[in-house]
Amino acid sequence: KATKLIFVTNVKGVFGNPNLNKPISNLTPAKIDQMIENKNIIEGMIPKVENAKKAILNGVKNVQIVGDLKTEKEWQEILNNENFGTVISGGKYGY
Repeated sequence: KATKLIFVTNVKGVFGNPNLNKPISNLTPAKIDQMIENKNIIEGMIPKVENAKKAILNGVKNVQIVGDLKTEKEWQEILNNENFGTVISGGKYGY
């Protein structure tokens, strides 16, 4: 099984509030459900987090949603750490 899945998109990660300039750093499948229900996650981000949640629930350790990467160093960094975007984790036992 994969230990990490990276979704690259046109935004820096999952934002719970569009007025904030920084994405949420960590989410769980349960928090994703709550944020969708409360309309904190909307529109095009819903399919991304739903697919991330499916991956987690099927055994992937971490899913990282990232975007707006401008330098080669940033692209290399996403492979080696979780300091960019939003990391979804939790799996079957963390739901």
